[in-house]
Amino acid sequence: MNPRQSRRQQRIQEHQYTKPINIKEPKWFEGKPGEDFDNWWIMVEVYIHDQPEKFPNDERTIDWIGSLIDKYAAALHIQ
Repeated sequence: MNPRQSRRQQRIQEHQYTKPINIKEPKWFEGKPGEDFDNWWIMVEVYIHDQPEKFPNDERTIDWIGSLIDKYAAALHIQ
């Protein structure tokens, strides 16, 4: 450490080589009766918000969300 560095610069340098947090992808949403869409959607929004580098544009984000939808919900998404 360089004694001339500010505390902020020292903290930045210390954390430069830390591992990024690995966030699990949300589970698939099938649209079954009783399946909670609101909770699933919150998980999707948090995942997107916490990793903006993975979603540089809206089109890619919509495609990714569509890949998490299956069965009954997929039929609605395709329409």
